[in-house]
Amino acid sequence: KIYNTKSLDHLGSSRKWIKKLGVENFDEYSVRASSGCLFKCTFCHIGKRTNRYRKISDFIDELKVFPKYSNVKFLSADLLANKEWVTNLANEIINNKIKIRWMTDSRFNWFDDLNFLKLIEKSGCKRIDVGLESFNNKILKSYKKAYNTDFIQEKITNICKTNITLGINMMIGNPEDDLASINQTCEYYTY
Repeated sequence: KIYNTKSLDHLGSSRKWIKKLGVENFDEYSVRASSGCLFKCTFCHIGKRTNRYRKISDFIDELKVFPKYSNVKFLSADLLANKEWVTNLANEIINNKIKIRWMTDSRFNWFDDLNFLKLIEKSGCKRIDVGLESFNNKILKSYKKAYNTDFIQEKITNICKTNITLGINMMIGNPEDDLASINQTCEYYTY
């Protein structure tokens, strides 16, 4: 059975394939951490699908192959959605003395626990990209983002208490966008 609705444990470790590719031949790396998303934004191809995670021991096995201070993208639509899994992963990275700079994609929803953010920062998290999409409540609602501008501002304030860089993605061209909503988003981005 290829598709497993509960986890990605069946994938195992790709360590031997990563080594075979020759890690010295690359400057940056990407490793699949999870698949799926709990949310159902109107524009997204993922839809509302269970967020499935890999077995941490397999993931750590792969990370050990990369040279010190490598840039590694943890592929996931919303990595931080499973706080327990990410906490265990961060602790394993620290305990195994894996020195990488990692980045991922997630949502503002998980930026409320400063201790959690500091832990992932300690494990090497340097950047989290999030889909702001718009800084206009009407447009956010039409995208079904499940948050508003006040919520966004609160979460950005919290992550700014770390040294994790916040990458923000935006979209212009929603059928409900107008000059005012586009200006509001652009003004926020340049703030």
